[in-house]
Amino acid sequence: VPAKPLSQNDVLSAIAQYTVGIRNGANITDIMITNFRNSLLNPIYCYVKGDTMYIPQQKTEGKTVVGFGVYTATGPLSDGGILTVYYKITDSLTGRTHNFGLDAGTPSIWTR
Repeated sequence: VPAKPLSQNDVLSAIAQYTVGIRNGANITDIMITNFRNSLLNPIYCYVKGDTMYIPQQKTEGKTVVGFGVYTATGPLSDGGILTVYYKITDSLTGRTHNFGLDAGTPSIWTR
């Protein structure tokens, strides 16, 4: 799948726009997201059920990530749509949490 541009902001940071990569995982419902939050080198593992992407809690690079995303079609499926992602990422060293609509802030909007 081609990289997805996104726009996001939360209560601790300004609006940002960057590209992430989405590729298949080990199973048909598994996906891996690279360049998550424009800062993580390791992929974030997710799974899909219906129109929802689930980001189970996971630790990588000293950070904990958890959340989910909901897909909304904007036309025929092949033309793309919007993935609204609700997540938070907590830095274990500083304790700071960047929250994108999961508990506070606004969700991250991903488009194709």
